Amino acid sequence: MKSFAFFGNIDYELLDNLTLSAGIRYSKDTKKIHILPLTNCPGQSFDSCPSDFLDAKQSWDDVSPRFVVNYAINPNVRVYASYSRGYRAGNFNARAPSAGGAVTPASPETVSSYEAGVKSDLFGNTVRINVNYFYQKYDDIQRLVQFAVPGESPLQQLFNAASATIQGIELETAFRPVRGLRLDANVGYTDAKYDSFDNLTGLEPGQDSTDLRFDRVPKWTAYAGATYDMDVGASDKLSFHAGYSWRSHVYTDVLNTPVLEQDDYGLLDASVTYERENWTFGIFGRNIANTEYAEIKSAGLGYNAFGGSPRYYGAEIGVRF
Repeated sequence: MKSFAFFGNIDYELLDNLTLSAGIRYSKDTKKIHILPLTNCPGQSFDSCPSDFLDAKQSWDDVSPRFVVNYAINPNVRVYASYSRGYRAGNFNARAPSAGGAVTPASPETVSSYEAGVKSDLFGNTVRINVNYFYQKYDDIQRLVQFAVPGESPLQQLFNAASATIQGIELETAFRPVRGLRLDANVGYTDAKYDSFDNLTGLEPGQDSTDLRFDRVPKWTAYAGATYDMDVGASDKLSFHAGYSWRSHVYTDVLNTPVLEQDDYGLLDASVTYERENWTFGIFGRNIANTEYAEIKSAGLGYNAFGGSPRYYGAEIGVRF
């Protein structure tokens, strides 16, 4: 795979408190595949398995714009609105079960993204409140789906099978009640639904593909944390941090299978860091409560759950040059 891109952006101050920005990105991606399709081996020996590899190559390019309007109501409160277009290169199916599927890539997928929000630092910069709303339209989403072949069993192929709408709200807050102490609290809501989903098999009777929710995308996320910094001596600093992140339940497969659902869960992390001149020494703990959760679940020949990181501790040393 080879990728090439360049990006340019211009900011123009139309008024003292109004700034316009415009940018553009050009991308070019080239992908090659050298593949032996997944097929059954006739007979009882591996010597009878097909051994003819196939080769394919495809290139895609894209021009994506970006526009932003920033308006400062006062030095501490700013509102903004933006539009941008995103692009994901096409791709080959590395587990294709047919020759045609192995050398035929899916086309690129694109997204048009709109966002508006407010950023503010209030009460002498002791309180920060940022809130934003986002709306995204996805087209030509790449998904593995079953494709019926006349005279053969259905084959799994990578297609531009779906389109979707994703929207949500994010709230970010920070509070500095006393010197050295910072309290953070964030919450996010995401509504991710398919507008269309073609060639999808395995749906329950009467179920429509547009009723499905995105797999592994939680509707709600939240975070609460605290950081306390204190001076040690003339120039050294000691920092204590603890944070708790939480996410609502998610489906781990495209079909939203109930048995493969991951319940809501939270993770507790903490760290202590000591800074001396250019050196940093720290100890940390991740998933301190040892919460059990799974990133991926499957129910093929048997139930499988690929768990997330368990509780672990560590130490680190860093230096700035």
